[in-house]
Amino acid sequence: MNAWILTGFGLNIAMIMMAVAWAIARRVGNAGCLDVAAAGGFALLACFYASVSSGDFVRKWLLTGMVTIWSLRLAALLLVEIIRTHPQEPRRYLPLRENFPKRPWLMLLAFSQYLAALVATILALSGLSTL
Repeated sequence: MNAWILTGFGLNIAMIMMAVAWAIARRVGNAGCLDVAAAGGFALLACFYASVSSGDFVRKWLLTGMVTIWSLRLAALLLVEIIRTHPQEPRRYLPLRENFPKRPWLMLLAFSQYLAALVATILALSGLSTL
């Protein structure tokens, strides 16, 4: 597969993952779940790209391992922080809620899709999808 097709698949995976995270965040009532999903999304996409792309086996899985460890560590730290401070959301979501007072969860859905595109684009530009 070429890099564009892999990037498209990666973007679809990230968008579905972030939509599920948004549904969980809405159910729990804490938008901080989106941060955890975005951080963990790097691990998911890195493993996807490594498993379907061609390239040197050792090199691609070494890079995938490093990205996965970093990603899961960050996701775990964010999850612990959210659990510790629940039901209070991270302060960075306050401006989003203030700017969209009638439908904040709709804005957070759009924000989650933005995060999905960001995660997929970062990994695609880093070359992990073409190893």
